[in-house]
Amino acid sequence: MDINKQNIDYIELISSYLSGELDSSQISVLEDWVRANSDNKNTFLAYKNAWVGSNISKNNKNIDVNTEFENLQSKLFLATQTPSIAKNNNSIKFLLRIAAVVAIILAGIISVNFYLSSKKLIYTAQNELVEQTTPDGSVISINRNSTLEFNKNFDKIRKVKLKGSAFFKVKHNDKVPFVIETQNVKVSVLGTSFLVDSREKDDFITVVVKTGKVSVKNTEKEIILLAGEKGIFSKKENKLYKLKNKDINYLSWKTKKIEFKNTDLNEVVRVLNNTYNKNIIIDKSVDISNNKITAKFNNAPFKSVLDIIKETLDIKIKTENDEIIIFSE
Repeated sequence: MDINKQNIDYIELISSYLSGELDSSQISVLEDWVRANSDNKNTFLAYKNAWVGSNISKNNKNIDVNTEFENLQSKLFLATQTPSIAKNNNSIKFLLRIAAVVAIILAGIISVNFYLSSKKLIYTAQNELVEQTTPDGSVISINRNSTLEFNKNFDKIRKVKLKGSAFFKVKHNDKVPFVIETQNVKVSVLGTSFLVDSREKDDFITVVVKTGKVSVKNTEKEIILLAGEKGIFSKKENKLYKLKNKDINYLSWKTKKIEFKNTDLNEVVRVLNNTYNKNIIIDKSVDISNNKITAKFNNAPFKSVLDIIKETLDIKIKTENDEIIIFSE
């Protein structure tokens, strides 16, 4: 790597640093770049997190990626020292080099996609739940097939854009409200925990408050929700409604805790589809009115839950393509 080139590839420089291949002069260049502004620092941290989270170290019991990174991090910005990992043998250097490169790729294809631009951070949950901590210390659980976007100057303007569904645990700040924008609805809080379900395929946008107080408004109306209450925005009617929340399973996708109390099969299927990201369909041969269940499941595997429901209700189940069909003979 020619460190004297005018246009330095800093992503390549980060990759080389993480794999322990920089000398003291190159670390000094990286130091200056990371310290130049917060965007550069966030970029470095994003690639560092991807590298540590890649689990490449499991392929070699003699390499502990997390420990090695801590060693590297403790020496970062001490340009007179070369990271100790660089003194290891060539095979370890090669493995760590692969770890740095593969982790960057994995970060884009597993469960979270980091799109780092000059202004925005975008996190996308694909097939797994993703938990993301914002710069103010708030924690957001992003549901599958959902996307969260916020600006890098988040400490000054606490605003995010949501596509899909997410649970927010917002750190209290009297001076700077936390605002979620999603489709035609804006949710504003100072500090609380709540669910926002804004999937585009649904006819409704739902906000359920677990703790605190939440403001929900569209272009025409604002409602204030307290703990145990639910706000519903009808897309067709362009209206907001305030209700008591009776859905005890509204966070099952996050907690994997499910409770049914004499619940009919339609609702059971809705909860299971939402919790396990499945596509369960009830055939017309099933009598919905005579199929109700009372049960509790705590982090149970999907197959176990399905088997119990099958035996309890004496129904049949078959799989066709990506659909799970419940039917009765």
